[in-house]
Amino acid sequence: MFLLDANNITDLQSYLQKQQWLATSEEVVSATKPGEGNMNYVLRITTTQQSFIIKQARPYVEKYPQIAAPIERVLVEAAFYKAIQDDKILNNYMPKLMGVDALNSIIILEDLGQSNDCSYLYTTQEKLQTNEVE
Repeated sequence: MFLLDANNITDLQSYLQKQQWLATSEEVVSATKPGEGNMNYVLRITTTQQSFIIKQARPYVEKYPQIAAPIERVLVEAAFYKAIQDDKILNNYMPKLMGVDALNSIIILEDLGQSNDCSYLYTTQEKLQTNEVE
């Protein structure tokens, strides 16, 4: 099984090229954490031509490796993205599924850019503003 590793750009680039997720002349510039994830190993890949999010499910919860978790969960996520791809309303609010590697439990998604996942709402007394809800 191929394991994603932000510290090994060479193997990451080779893997992405083998999956045909990169153009022949495209090179990986960086692999960084897009935010605090809980379940999966998640990276923002920046190349010479694009950026995207790559996720890998491992047989445990990424934030708590002592807790086992089903490795198929990322494929269920991919099925969700496939199911909504023809819904014009939902499609405007969700990243596009760009690739699935079932063998390695990896998916790639459109990068929606820097954003806040609002997880601070669970740990602070802050509330969403009306314009944020809209």
